[in-house]
Amino acid sequence: MAELLNTLVPKEGILQDVIEGVNLFRISKSIPRSPINYEPSIIIIAQGQKKVFIDDEVILYDPLN
Repeated sequence: MAELLNTLVPKEGILQDVIEGVNLFRISKSIPRSPINYEPSIIIIAQGQKKVFIDDEVILYDPLN
């Protein structure tokens, strides 16, 4: 899956509305914490990990979680 996504999104950034309502993200570096509200979504992480901070709680999404 990561190889397929690499061809669809060859450089850093967001490819919006690949299919209506479907966005592809390629982010290789950590970004500073900032308040963000997400719309309800399904997120598939093809490679690496994502950390979500809710107050003092840290939620880690990676191959094991």
